[in-house]
Amino acid sequence: MGSIGLAGAGVSMAFVTNAFGATSSIPAVMAAASQPAVQIIKSAGGELKGTLVIAPGDAWIAGDTASGLWTYNGTYPGPILWAKPGDRVLLDVTNNLTQMTNTHFHGFHVTPSGAGDNVFAHVAPGETFHHDFVIPADHPGGLYWYHPHMHGLTDKQLYNGMAGLFVIEGGAMALPALATKTHVLMALKNTSVTGTPPNRALQSEPQAQNQTQTLNGDYQPALTIAPGETQLWQIANIGNDAYYELALDGHVFTVVSEDGHLLWQSYEANQLFMPPGKRFEVAVTGSSTPGPYSLRQLGYTQGPFGQWPPQVLGTLTVAGAAQTPAVIPANPGPRDDLANETIANHRTVTMSESFDAATNTPYFYMDGVLFQNITPNEVVQVTLGTTEEWVIRNDPSVAAGGTVEDHPFHLHINHMVLQGTGTWDPATGQSTSFTAADPAGRIDTINVKSGEYALVRVKFTDYAGLTVFHCHITFHEDMGMMGQVNINLAPITPTTTTTTTTAPVTPVRPATPVIVNPSFTG
Repeated sequence: MGSIGLAGAGVSMAFVTNAFGATSSIPAVMAAASQPAVQIIKSAGGELKGTLVIAPGDAWIAGDTASGLWTYNGTYPGPILWAKPGDRVLLDVTNNLTQMTNTHFHGFHVTPSGAGDNVFAHVAPGETFHHDFVIPADHPGGLYWYHPHMHGLTDKQLYNGMAGLFVIEGGAMALPALATKTHVLMALKNTSVTGTPPNRALQSEPQAQNQTQTLNGDYQPALTIAPGETQLWQIANIGNDAYYELALDGHVFTVVSEDGHLLWQSYEANQLFMPPGKRFEVAVTGSSTPGPYSLRQLGYTQGPFGQWPPQVLGTLTVAGAAQTPAVIPANPGPRDDLANETIANHRTVTMSESFDAATNTPYFYMDGVLFQNITPNEVVQVTLGTTEEWVIRNDPSVAAGGTVEDHPFHLHINHMVLQGTGTWDPATGQSTSFTAADPAGRIDTINVKSGEYALVRVKFTDYAGLTVFHCHITFHEDMGMMGQVNINLAPITPTTTTTTTTAPVTPVRPATPVIVNPSFTG
């Protein structure tokens, strides 16, 4: 099997592990403090058993220890959870904060109820939540992650450090071309630390342009590769609101998996666009020319409050004896694009904003409703086993004080297949252009620009229960941009989706026309 390393092995404590075996730490000398070895909680005998303790305190970040972080088990990011399809997850999460929290397993296709991926759970200070659920035997192998999902508190908890990677064996890691290669896990996260040792501290989140980007909690770590050597890089954006345009000087990425799912057609890319929550698994082959190459954040403007500047994230040094590059398959996984599914329903979901100048408070809406004001009639009702088409729109209207900006849409429990994108007119609610997509795989997160929409298909399989969809800029989510979807065992009497007329507790929501079955042109 291949080895798996934490990017940053050249400048800090790192780990190397046989892909499915034991772990050994490899220390390296640093001028300042050494980064602690990352804890791996790995399943054995068909069960993943472990404990995560959430607590405020000091932790190592970007070169040294800093105060003010909120972490799982005292590390930034948290422990790597490692399981196989078919495993039972028995995970205790203890809350030592002074506020409520819970845990979401981002991208998992498991039960959304009870002790599963239940984002409606409330874990009070001092309490322990006992997760107990089974990862299905046919669950896609790939890169996932975990983080808090307590409505109204998610953004601060995530920014302060509460996030970690979750690997499910299989997928890209098991492809014959990559199984024996080095696998590199990469967690990208935005932060800001002030002061100098020993008085470094996490800063309350500043403007995007004043933040630092970390890779596995480190600042500009070193990576190595031989000329012609092919490695599998598994990359996750686990930040609360950062966007990344990733590029590696002198190299291309061969994308084989997205959002934990093997693609049915691989492709080469010079850049990887990664909104919050996005994951890619890519093959990287070392240049034939030895030397240093920068892994870069090229910068991205998500909106007026999300101007992410270019930064160097790390340095890849190509050195050593030349190797023979791996041949990446054109079709890594089976095609499962839902093209032949009967569409049971067509829905439109609209993301919009307003601003209350009197209280200096922005509000973010899903279908014109704040999450905290959702009534039973505003819960999306779907039927288990059916496939639906959803139009996911970003309202560019600013009459109510909103902002023109991107929104990354994330659906829990079931993945989506992109059918196309286009523009729309909020005055009529109709499409003004449409470009059909050639999807390469399934996704759980898609970015929607202002004034645009994405048309997706989603099949609701295996699990009934109540779950959510939302903008993955977690401040937007906390301020209302989240909806509920109830997956029913049998059809129920449909309720027309409309903007409610009852006055909410918060300012009056903007008008957002709802088109149940929009016509497309273009």
